Amino acid sequence: MKDIVIKGKYIVHGIYLFIIVILIILLLAEIYKIRICVNPEQSKTTTTSPKIVDIGTRAVQTTTKPKTTTQNTTTPKDQNNASTPPPEPETAEPGQIKFTIEDIEYEIKGEDWATLTSIKYKIGNGKEDFYPIIQVYLFDDDDPDDVKNLEQDRIELPLLEEGEVTTKENNVHVSYNEINKIKTLRLVLRNELGKELKVAVKKYNTE
Repeated sequence: MKDIVIKGKYIVHGIYLFIIVILIILLLAEIYKIRICVNPEQSKTTTTSPKIVDIGTRAVQTTTKPKTTTQNTTTPKDQNNASTPPPEPETAEPGQIKFTIEDIEYEIKGEDWATLTSIKYKIGNGKEDFYPIIQVYLFDDDDPDDVKNLEQDRIELPLLEEGEVTTKENNVHVSYNEINKIKTLRLVLRNELGKELKVAVKKYNTE
């Protein structure tokens, strides 16, 4: 009877020990599951290998950079519309007065007569300020002196300052006949005091 009791105790102890082992195993299993659930990424590791380009006999490591696109906002200059600075105003040569006839206009009125209607001229004042007065003479080479010296028209201008150059066109009215002859247009430039400063001459055919 005593042996039976002793054996029963061993059996009970063995059962307890078995149960404890089972519990330890279950506990370890639960701990492992918890770790897997908390750090799922640790079980998967991905590695990115750099690209290797074989150039000849050596390997060069390259890294791929994202492409960047830049928009060109620069507008090419239009050469045709490029603005050019205005030319500097012409100045007269110091100490001199220049006077020239640039162009004339006339109208043929009849079979043997015409009218001088417009004179374009240029004055360069390299001296002191003055008020220009232009006397107009028109004649033939064979006319007598009293005809050659007859003032046919007059042009009066505002103040022309020292160093100033001006080009003007004025209407005149000088009628003449014998249009088949060469005409001589003579302009005398004077100041407001009547002093003669310069003379300009132009010969022309009435065609």
